[in-house]
Amino acid sequence: MTIEQYQQAAARTATGKCRDLANAGLGLTGEAGEVADLLKKHLFQGHDLPRERIIEELGDLMWYVALTANLLGVSLGEIMRVNVDKLWQRYPEGFRPEDSIHRRQNHG
Repeated sequence: MTIEQYQQAAARTATGKCRDLANAGLGLTGEAGEVADLLKKHLFQGHDLPRERIIEELGDLMWYVALTANLLGVSLGEIMRVNVDKLWQRYPEGFRPEDSIHRRQNHG
């Protein structure tokens, strides 16, 4: 599946109430929180790593990313391109901790 196919397929399941930026933003944070909680329990509370559950939650997170992109009228491919361009500009030699510490402070 391509990223464009995913974005189109995910949009098919968004109901009218879902098509709201507040819902999309809250959904993003909620799903990211679920992933974080599963990792916390594994790393600090002795739980087995629930790989399949994490994959499912990452899928839910992707659904909200796609929803947000649709609401903004942008493709996931464009979001990915903008991010990679930003990273190339920020870390032209690849990531180095010292570049992260001393990078210019701007958005993102």
